[in-house]
Amino acid sequence: HDRAESAAHEAQLMASLSLMVRRVAHELQNPLSGIKGATQLLARRLSKTPDFAEFPGVILKELERLERLIRNMLGYGAEPPLSRSPFNLHELLDEVLWFVANSGAPVKLERDYDPSLPDVCADRDRMHQVFLNLIRNAAEASPPDGRVRVRTTTLGPWGEREQLPDPSRTYFRIEVEDEGEGVAEADRARLFTPFYTTKRSGTGLGLAISYQIVRAHDGVLRYRPAPSHGSVFMVLLPMETG
Repeated sequence: HDRAESAAHEAQLMASLSLMVRRVAHELQNPLSGIKGATQLLARRLSKTPDFAEFPGVILKELERLERLIRNMLGYGAEPPLSRSPFNLHELLDEVLWFVANSGAPVKLERDYDPSLPDVCADRDRMHQVFLNLIRNAAEASPPDGRVRVRTTTLGPWGEREQLPDPSRTYFRIEVEDEGEGVAEADRARLFTPFYTTKRSGTGLGLAISYQIVRAHDGVLRYRPAPSHGSVFMVLLPMETG
């Protein structure tokens, strides 16, 4: 009975989330095309100035990624449409960590990678969105000079079976740990619901959308308190076997 109720609640949640995501995406289209037009003009002007010529290209590449995200968001149904391809998980995480480091986060970013990981087969743009959300949240939650650790490993039937959504499959496990205040026990059940946020300037959408993206990959996104204090957000993504 509880399981049926929680499935019905989740379906309702996803339906309201998908409607809202489509609305937000629709509103974003106009300002985005304005920014893109201005950046293209800037690119033409700055092409003669070697010192600055590369920056409009970086902006345009990110704007194109935003346009792809918006196209996907406009087509949101119960599950986001995925465009899967194999890629190196650590390269993607390094890209996200570079973004967070260069956005002025005053925290130490630490990597603890398992070098033996194979490529992951997933939607790269979507997973970029998930890890940017998690790592940025961790940086914002941590005190100045705090540490954010990103760990990768694999989990399989030989290991912590109770953690696995499907005990017969092998998963990539990516954990993002911060040194913030953690999440009060009373609030943990609402962490992945739309509009729930503890941040003064947050929308409460980042974790809800991340949860939905990971779920569409047959994975799970979970929270647990960090051993000392702070939070650990764990993503489990199935390895494509066979």
